[in-house]
Amino acid sequence: MAPASQNDGEGTVSAMAGPYYYATAADNGKRLMVCADSLTVRRPNGSTCTIGYPQTFTVYSGGSEWVSGHGWGGCGVDGVVQNGWFCWP
Repeated sequence: MAPASQNDGEGTVSAMAGPYYYATAADNGKRLMVCADSLTVRRPNGSTCTIGYPQTFTVYSGGSEWVSGHGWGGCGVDGVVQNGWFCWP
C-alpha cells in the first residue's frame, strides 16, 4: 500500500492507503483505534497534539467530517479530529 496524506489547512493526517472506518453517531461513547500514522487532535484553545496507530480516540460526537472526543496515548486531551481515519471495529 502507498502512503496517503491529507492537509486541508485544519490539520494533517498521514496513513497507509485506506479505506478506513468513518465514525458515525452509533459510535458515540466508543473508544476507537486510530489507523493513521499521525492524526492531529485540535483543542478549542487552538493548540494541537498528535495521536497515531495504535492509540485510541473516544468518540463524543461522530457522523460528520470532524469528530469530537478524547485523544488517548500521547495526548490525553479533548478535541476534534478529522473523521475517516479509524481502524475497522
